[in-house]
Amino acid sequence: MTSFQRVKAILSGLLMIVCCGVLVGWPDLGFPLIGLIVCVSLLAEGVHSLIYYITMARHMVGGQLQLYKGLFMLDIGLFFLTMNDPPTATIMLYLLIGNVIAGVIDVLKARESRRLGSNWKISLATGIINIISGIACVFCLGSPAILVYIYAAGLFSTACLRILSAFRKTAIIYIP
Repeated sequence: MTSFQRVKAILSGLLMIVCCGVLVGWPDLGFPLIGLIVCVSLLAEGVHSLIYYITMARHMVGGQLQLYKGLFMLDIGLFFLTMNDPPTATIMLYLLIGNVIAGVIDVLKARESRRLGSNWKISLATGIINIISGIACVFCLGSPAILVYIYAAGLFSTACLRILSAFRKTAIIYIP
């Protein structure tokens, strides 16, 4: 990880902690803020994937996947952004599916890393936290305040793990 990537990870982690504090401090603003965070992150990821496709991925095998991913993320982000009053069930369903899928991917990545003898414990912890927060959302769909707190807890754990990963040593390979 380069020093720019480390600074970027620390700053994004601190921004996530600030958003978490706002969510916990004012839970009545929770769903509009969560909707805004989801829209901005989808739009940013879509634009990033499209730029990556234009600059590099179009020359790669399977690079069209980045184009499709970018267009899909951009489309969903614009769809959520243009809704006048997005229903809380739609936002929570998106977060629930996203958390569970991300958790399963992290657990599978940890299993593969363990098999290869690499660092796997943080990835496993992230996956388990995502799966538990997704399952907890299912049981608390009737209470919007509890859903905001669950999202804030997941956001806080992600921020802490992002900051922690910025301070971890990375292996540098020197080629003589």
